[in-house]
Amino acid sequence: MGFWLLKLGVALLLTYLGVKALNNLFPSVRPFIVDGIAPLTPHGNDPSFPSSHAADAAVMAYFIWSLRKDWGIVAFGLVGLIGTGRVLGHLHYPIDIVGGVVLGALTSYLVLKFWPRKLT
Repeated sequence: MGFWLLKLGVALLLTYLGVKALNNLFPSVRPFIVDGIAPLTPHGNDPSFPSSHAADAAVMAYFIWSLRKDWGIVAFGLVGLIGTGRVLGHLHYPIDIVGGVVLGALTSYLVLKFWPRKLT
């Protein structure tokens, strides 16, 4: 279990770095700033693309799915709820959520595919 948690930690770290890189490559203003309305929760004005919440949630959902498909389906459903809440809260555009989910799932896939199952 400890080795699995290490892989999860690496995937989350790589996802964080990917989010920061994409923030710099595609700086986008958050919806609450563009629309001139207060967000549902207080938030800074850092770039909105991609959503780090959606990316991190997708990493965790992908890892759960890799262990148990039935729980993974539920976990990805929760990712959808998180993304919906972020859009309804005027913190993200839908494309920010999609970008975060794709980044998180892709990072998880790559970590699980190319990291050996056991240390030799």
